[in-house]
Amino acid sequence: MKNPLNEPLILVFFILFIFVGYGFYSNPIVLLGIELKKNKLEIFFKPENSSNEPHLVDKISKELIETSTIKLDTTPQRILLTGDSMVEGLMFAFKDYAEENGHDLFPAIWYSSSTLVWGQSEQLKKLIDYYKPTIIFMALGSNELFIRNIIEDRAKYVENILSQVGDIKLIWIGPPNWKPDTGINQLLESKLGKKRFFLSKDLQLARARDGAHPTRGASRIWADTLFKWVQSQSSFPFLVQPPQKNYGKTPNCVFVNGNFPDVK
Repeated sequence: MKNPLNEPLILVFFILFIFVGYGFYSNPIVLLGIELKKNKLEIFFKPENSSNEPHLVDKISKELIETSTIKLDTTPQRILLTGDSMVEGLMFAFKDYAEENGHDLFPAIWYSSSTLVWGQSEQLKKLIDYYKPTIIFMALGSNELFIRNIIEDRAKYVENILSQVGDIKLIWIGPPNWKPDTGINQLLESKLGKKRFFLSKDLQLARARDGAHPTRGASRIWADTLFKWVQSQSSFPFLVQPPQKNYGKTPNCVFVNGNFPDVK
């Protein structure tokens, strides 16, 4: 005897089969001029980002491929860190980086100095002849944030400093502005380019009591940011991996127009 429920059940299973299958069918189905709306079952079997947007893993892989093209100079460097009083805060972090990566560090401070006094003297040339650095970090410009007509008046002094450097690798560390400047950063970037000039003015750094100099801890953050940029974006990427510890060694600093060159 025929079961009267068989035919409706077969029809229901057939409709259900069509409904499920349409969820995976790529083209729309139009019936009597009406496009049937697709179900969402495919999301259980396909990832939501299976569109043209690259997967996160693909993005990471692409970044790794791109960054791997940067060739770091792994040879030991003789680093001359010089400039104005900002050197005093930076040199402790620089010392740890030098110890970690096998470099020699030679800090030299000229307090209250500017591009004018460096550009009117031969002190940088004397430092270079004395220490024979393979790379120079010049932290200079903090005493010139508010000079009028600085681009016109100080350009020749910056050019003189660069002429003293010659073919030696140079990274100029821009001043860590505590107020807007009148053009010192623009001047330095125009003379050095974006790959030899590290723009510091937008960094958020804790300040000492004078409101200008970064604290010792903030100077370390400043150096960390600088060295990440050196390895990834500068003209002279060399090995400066972050220190794994605080070496606690006081840099043997000299003072331009003070104990230099008698004490090394």
